[in-house]
Amino acid sequence: MKPYRQLDQLNLLFFFSFLITCIHIIILFTLLIISHNKFSNLYILIGLMFFSALMIFYTKTFLSVTRTMKEISYAIQRVSNGNWTRKITNIPSGYLGYLIHSINSLIDQTRYQIKEHADRKAQLEAILHHMLNGVMVVDKKGIIVLANQAFMKLFNIKTIPLGKWPLEIIRNITLHEIINEVLQHNTQGISKEISLLVSEEKKIIVFAAPIISNEHKEGVVCIFHDTTQLRKLENIRQDFVANVSHELRTPVASIKGYAETLLEGAYKDKKNVKEFLSIITSNADNLARLIEDLLYLSKIESGKLLLATKPCPIQPLIERALQVLHHDIKKKSIIINNEIPENLPPVNADDDRLGQVLMNLLDNAVKYNNQNGTITISVDELSDYFRFTITDTGIGIPSQNLPRLFERFYRVDKARSRELGGTGLGLSIVKHIIQAHNGQIFVQSELNKGSSFSFTIPKST
Repeated sequence: MKPYRQLDQLNLLFFFSFLITCIHIIILFTLLIISHNKFSNLYILIGLMFFSALMIFYTKTFLSVTRTMKEISYAIQRVSNGNWTRKITNIPSGYLGYLIHSINSLIDQTRYQIKEHADRKAQLEAILHHMLNGVMVVDKKGIIVLANQAFMKLFNIKTIPLGKWPLEIIRNITLHEIINEVLQHNTQGISKEISLLVSEEKKIIVFAAPIISNEHKEGVVCIFHDTTQLRKLENIRQDFVANVSHELRTPVASIKGYAETLLEGAYKDKKNVKEFLSIITSNADNLARLIEDLLYLSKIESGKLLLATKPCPIQPLIERALQVLHHDIKKKSIIINNEIPENLPPVNADDDRLGQVLMNLLDNAVKYNNQNGTITISVDELSDYFRFTITDTGIGIPSQNLPRLFERFYRVDKARSRELGGTGLGLSIVKHIIQAHNGQIFVQSELNKGSSFSFTIPKST
């Protein structure tokens, strides 16, 4: 029943109560007249005055109560519509006043509780929105009731998955088993790593814990932490340790072996002595070069390498590297196409480090090129950068090896790389030097057709 209709009924109740009271007074007054036969005008006047005063009192009381009840009715109507801002301002004395004070107090308390609840909800939503870890909550039936943005991004979900089963959006039976384990058994929580294939293989640690309310299990909260990059770094670290051990062991074993052979009597043969000492020297040089590269790479990665940047002419840097490689280029009859435009402005760089980059890339282009092959060197002037490109017609690199090409000790053909004298650190050093100059390096290659390495360096200001 609507409050306005209830108010009309209340007004009728007051009106009929007042009417019945008036009828009772008239009947009583009539009986008095009949019982005395003669009634003086004074008594009639007094009766009429009393009756008028009574009518005024009842009318005033009726209007006051009606107005108060209307305000109470309007207040209840506003509250039922969700408006908790306005209170009842007309407060009479007596019991109705106490009632209105109680209603106003209830409105204040409820408004405060609603505001506190809204603030907590907004705070929780802000925390969930800015969390780096994915969060998903399921109810006791296992249906998703909450998911934050990090969760949707982690699993590449476009629409909010509320009301769905986790298995509908995350095709992983292990996650399904974890949630069921927490829902069905008395456990404090489960932590486990799962593997997912979204856009790429991901490693994710899932922590699932029950939601307890009034000693009853109401659902499960799951927190997802992406450990894909961490696992990659661990693999790189393990590969690095294994590669360093191997790279150090090989020359040390060779030096030790030939030295022991000499000590056992081979030194008496002058021909063997010269050959063995040459091998020992070569391996010692390789070992020294490896240690030097490791120390240099460590210095770059720790940010301790200071660049002495200055405007550097480009052509002399190229010519210097080609001069060092002249013997190897001539030996393979490699054709050099120098397509660097004349009158290029200088590049803002550390000339020693940039020369090291060019030397390394050109050295690889010569080493892995074919007999009578070609190397093309070009520099393009862009709006803010110079783009250097070195292209060869050599053996090329398989596409599956390209993503890891700039990792430390990574070799496409390990046997051939060692035969050619590489440490496996050259391209990693090149990448870090380019990045130290705020540039980038790229590679394109096709097996048996050649490779193209490009890098950018900011122009001189």
